[in-house]
Amino acid sequence: MTQCDAHVVAVTSNNEVWVEVPARLTACEHCPNPMGCQTGLLGQANRPRRYRMSNTLDLRVGDRVRLVVAEGTVFRAVLASYVIPLLLIISGAMIGQRLAGDEAAAGGALVGLALGFALLRRCEQSFHDGHHPFYWQKLCKETTFPKKNLYFI
Repeated sequence: MTQCDAHVVAVTSNNEVWVEVPARLTACEHCPNPMGCQTGLLGQANRPRRYRMSNTLDLRVGDRVRLVVAEGTVFRAVLASYVIPLLLIISGAMIGQRLAGDEAAAGGALVGLALGFALLRRCEQSFHDGHHPFYWQKLCKETTFPKKNLYFI
């Protein structure tokens, strides 16, 4: 499971909260090159991200939460975003080639691309109707005790 800590920055009147995930660090503790992971567009997008979610945990501004992405979520997203449209493009081109030659193959590929795009839009809309790729946990406030010499009898 992938997880990250966030904090609540706003509570709306319709029982939703905005949570903010802080910007990514420049490198993890295992990497000797802090700029190695931050190449291209990923390095430029290094800023806090905000998400709107249902307030199912009765959160208030300032509360800390942990967002947890379930196993397999990223794989399913990659499959839906890349593999399925690619298979539809190839299938459309093959059907077009079989029916009427090269020109129809190009047209079939475009039809497959349009079908893939429409399928992704439909999946995205049904996904945003209350479903999130992660679940969350409210983090308790840390309690520190003064350091004293305690003796147990």
